[in-house]
Amino acid sequence: MAGGGELANHTFRGEVLCGSSLTALGLSQNMFCQFWQDKPTSKVHAGTSIAPLDLDSISNCIMKFEKHFPKQTQNINGCNQLNSEAKAAFFTEIDSIDEEDKVAVEQAAEKHFHKNSFRGNVVELTLDERLGHLQRWSSFIDFIRSIAPSKDAEKDKLDETINKVSGGELDAVDAVNEMLDLLGLGETPMTPLVWCFRTRTQSPFVGLDLDSLPCRLGLHGNLDKANYFPMEITPPAIEIRTPTAFDAGMFEHWCPGGKTCPRDEDQCKGQEGLEEVVINGGLAYKHVKTPTNL
Repeated sequence: MAGGGELANHTFRGEVLCGSSLTALGLSQNMFCQFWQDKPTSKVHAGTSIAPLDLDSISNCIMKFEKHFPKQTQNINGCNQLNSEAKAAFFTEIDSIDEEDKVAVEQAAEKHFHKNSFRGNVVELTLDERLGHLQRWSSFIDFIRSIAPSKDAEKDKLDETINKVSGGELDAVDAVNEMLDLLGLGETPMTPLVWCFRTRTQSPFVGLDLDSLPCRLGLHGNLDKANYFPMEITPPAIEIRTPTAFDAGMFEHWCPGGKTCPRDEDQCKGQEGLEEVVINGGLAYKHVKTPTNL
């Protein structure tokens, strides 16, 4: 999930906003927070090249969230895919929660993230471009079992395929193809908000070091049957966007900037992040294939 850049001048609705500016407007920091709590909120879409908030000017508003979740606070402030109004609306909503109740703060944040996800700038893919995606093996198996056929023979075949992977007799990529064919999942929707990386090619995995790819994408683990398997996605005519801090939510290892954020581990140390995008609905398994050219 993504790498970032330097913070630009801190603005709010195009005006530099600091303590003295608030005083000149006759607003204390608490009054400023209350203004945003009382203000009707509307859906605010991504701004283009809009600078982060001046955190000092609304420090009382963000205190409760930052106390428990400093990295996520940093991500939101540094995300130029969210405009200042969207950031202020989030922090002031959290300000109404009991400061000592970390669980309540997290739940309120998660709810806000869910309601305001998929707001980044629209991304246009190049001709015939495919996107890369790492699917967690355990999540895929849980999904497969949840829609498993009722016929005993088909269930037995499914279990046999899963056990072959666990025993090292069958590669996870081949197993996925078998299960998709067995269950006829072509029209089955994928989980909403799919995170993908892009290399602006038809073969997103070619030329990448697969052993270190999860690390380079900000994920834990290796690219093997116990963790992830690769998927190539050919999106239909649907919206694709740059992720925002609201999409990343409570995930700590994400940074603003539109690129994945490699972990500080030996296997991917020194590697740059890859461009990343999110897709919110519209993808089905017929748009996915496992790479054959690895």
